[in-house]
Amino acid sequence: MIIAKAKQVLSDAALRRSSADCERIGRTVMARAEQALGAAFSQARKTVDNRNTVGFRLTDARGEYLLKINKNPAARAVRDAAFRMNTIAAGDTGGAFSVPYSHYIDREFDAALMDFVPGTRLDTLLGQERDPGRRATLIQTSAEALSAIHSLPHDGPSLDGQAELDGLVQDVADALPTFSARNRAGLERLALQAPFGPVALHGDFSPKNLILNENGTLFVIDFSDRPDSPSPLRDLSIFVIGMAHALARARWLHPPSASASASASPGRAVEPLMRHFLEAYIARSPHIAPTPGALAPQLALFELVRLVETKIWLDGYWAFDEASLGWLKAMLGRFFIAAQLRRLQGRFD
Repeated sequence: MIIAKAKQVLSDAALRRSSADCERIGRTVMARAEQALGAAFSQARKTVDNRNTVGFRLTDARGEYLLKINKNPAARAVRDAAFRMNTIAAGDTGGAFSVPYSHYIDREFDAALMDFVPGTRLDTLLGQERDPGRRATLIQTSAEALSAIHSLPHDGPSLDGQAELDGLVQDVADALPTFSARNRAGLERLALQAPFGPVALHGDFSPKNLILNENGTLFVIDFSDRPDSPSPLRDLSIFVIGMAHALARARWLHPPSASASASASPGRAVEPLMRHFLEAYIARSPHIAPTPGALAPQLALFELVRLVETKIWLDGYWAFDEASLGWLKAMLGRFFIAAQLRRLQGRFD
């Protein structure tokens, strides 16, 4: 289901609204929100324009907001995710994280007006941070937040976890034939393991969707409206691959000096951070698995699946009007996938 959904996103790309369409819709939704809330927005500045959404930062006398508009009119992802986040905001997160509240949700245009969250994305912080202790604290905070999410009432689809494992092994074999042929026995053993879950998933628990504000509060944004897996390893793997990408991107933008230690490479940094992440997660989630080591083997399979998703995005940049930089993103993306496959090979050797 994970890979099928990723391919479906690409096939639906031709139906997307343009940025100009979203700007026109934004003006309409803003007027509706003003009427519904009794607000008077004095500023509207576009701050987000990516393959999925367009976002405007709005201001009125009561505060700042983000107006988010979905580019795919049939998906209903923004609307449904906003309803889900409002339900979570009204519940008990144990103080592990916060979510922005949506004050106005437009069903017609699949848009939501939510609290603007000031702060710094976790992928940026991980890339900038050079202090191992501080980086470990960021990882710990993220793991505790994910544990709290997975402890919420399960509201996802009732999927067959065992059938999912079989399908994921086949998806990896189809997309990564060389790696799969080399590790056929190990992958087949993973498919025979008992699945973990089901739990309430975030659906896209990447460091880019975690924002730390100046008071140290962690905000979790962009919950998926319809998670595509029942397994907690889906969220765990998205975080680990996102963390690896943040470290790799920082290295590309700021190459280390020739005298820097090889231990500073992102490939060598990811595994200990991954282990720390699992340890912190299991400390708060003993009902998921008895030890971090019990999760690590099957986590490798889900990380491979995340890399397959990444490969699909690389092959489909043309569909998202990114042709001008598509060649560079594709080249760096393929370097990244190759590096992560070398890292994951260590868990099969």
